Amino acid sequence: MNQRSQMAEGTTSEGSAMRPDSAPDESGVGALKAQVLGRLVATRRRRLLNVWMIRVAVLAVALSLWQVAANREWVPSQLVSKPTEVFRSFGDYFSTGDIWTDIWATFEASLLGLVIGGLLGILCGVVLAKNETLAQAFKPFITTLTALPRVALAPIFLVWFGLGVTPKVLVAASLVFFVLLLNTSAGVSNVDADIRFLSRSLAMTRWQRFKSVEFPSALPSIVAGLRLGAVYSVLGVIVSEMVASMAGLGQVLVTATTNLQMGRAFAVIVVITAIATALDLLVSIAERRIRRWHVRGD
Repeated sequence: MNQRSQMAEGTTSEGSAMRPDSAPDESGVGALKAQVLGRLVATRRRRLLNVWMIRVAVLAVALSLWQVAANREWVPSQLVSKPTEVFRSFGDYFSTGDIWTDIWATFEASLLGLVIGGLLGILCGVVLAKNETLAQAFKPFITTLTALPRVALAPIFLVWFGLGVTPKVLVAASLVFFVLLLNTSAGVSNVDADIRFLSRSLAMTRWQRFKSVEFPSALPSIVAGLRLGAVYSVLGVIVSEMVASMAGLGQVLVTATTNLQMGRAFAVIVVITAIATALDLLVSIAERRIRRWHVRGD
C-alpha cells in the first residue's frame, strides 16, 4: 500500500510539474501567430507602398516627357497642349463654378444609365438563364441588337425626347443592358453540373438554389459586367452630350476642341475619367455589401 501511495503521489507530482509547461507552450503559439500576422501585415503594406510608388513614378515620367516634348516643339503644343496648361485650365474652370453643373449633369445621367440598364440586364439575364425556351426564342433578337452600334441611337433619342437627361440615360442604359444580360445569363447557366445535382438531391427549392448556388456563382460575372458597364455608361452619356445637350462635359469637350483650347479639352477628359472611376468604385462598394448580406443570410 505504501508503495502504491508513493507511486500515486509521484505521478501526481509529475503531472502537476508538467502542467505549468503547457501554459508557456500555448503562449508561445499565440506569440508565434501574432508574429506571423505582423509580418503578413507589414508585407502587404510594403507591397501597397511599392505599387503606389510605381504608379506615381509612371505618372510623373509621362507628364515630364509630355512637358519636355511640348516645350521643345517635338510635337505642336497648340494641338497637344502642356501639363502646365492643363492644370491652369483646371484652375480657371473650377474657379468659375460652371464645371459643377456640367459634372453633375454627366454623372447623374451616367449613374441612372448604369443602375437602370444594370438592373434590367440582370433581371432579364436570370429569366433567360432559367428558361431555355425563352433563351432560344430571343437569341436572334439579342444577337442583332448586340451588334447594333447603340451610340448611333443618340440623335434619334434626342429627336424623340429633347435635350434633357432622358436621351442620355437611354443611350447609356442601352449600352449597359446587353453587357449585363449576357454576363448574368452566362454566369447563372455555367454553374457546375455536380453542384446542381447536389442541390437537387438536397430537395432545395428554386429560390434556395438561386440564392445559395446560382447567384454566388454568377456574382463575379455580374460584377465584371457592372464594371464594364460603368465605362460604357459614361461613354454613352458623353456621346449623347457631344451630339446635343443643354449641359454636360460632352458639350464642353466639343466647344473646347472647336476653339482649339486643348488644355481645357484635356482637363475635361481627366474629369470624365474621374467620373468613370467613381462609378467603378461604387460598383466595388455594392459588391462588398452584397457579399456581406449573402453571408449573413446564409
